[in-house]
Amino acid sequence: MGGLAEVAQVEYIERVKDSAGFGFETPGADTFQGRDIIILAMGPSRGHCPFDTETWAVNQGYYQVYEMHGRLDKLFLAHSQVYSEEGNPYFKWDEINSLADAGVEIINTHRVKELKSKMFPMKQIIKRFRIDYFSDTICYMIAYALYDSTHKKNGKVELKYPLRLRFYGVDIQDRDEYGFEKPGIEFWIGYAFGLGV
Repeated sequence: MGGLAEVAQVEYIERVKDSAGFGFETPGADTFQGRDIIILAMGPSRGHCPFDTETWAVNQGYYQVYEMHGRLDKLFLAHSQVYSEEGNPYFKWDEINSLADAGVEIINTHRVKELKSKMFPMKQIIKRFRIDYFSDTICYMIAYALYDSTHKKNGKVELKYPLRLRFYGVDIQDRDEYGFEKPGIEFWIGYAFGLGV
């Protein structure tokens, strides 16, 4: 089984390399008028991110943003503290707080006493969309973008303005991501598409 997984990973890396010419550049000027948000995760396709608009990253993705000399507007976390097998903390709250001090909005689904963050508006989002299906942090990010860009009119959820979401680094790679996270991401992308995003 390990051999098959290794072959699949090699094929995946080749697909990511081959994707460089597909859909990342459009001829002529970009004519989209509206709110444009990049949702940036930590997969290999993050290297294609142009950082040319509002950019939201996930977890420790801020390291990659700064390595790539990109911009960061919001950082989403869906954790309290996580520890390695050696007992080392995964998140460095002081680093993340310095991002907040520099103007990056930190949004977390958990209350962390030592973190300068805003709570994810879970109850309000569930009430607006009547959905509580979140398989990973990318789902929270999509739902937040939709919540921030919609209102209810005559009982129906509608966009307040044109919205475009662009995804980089959201590469569903391993078995857990593929089995547990991918369906939620697909669901929220479908919901967004249905709203006209």
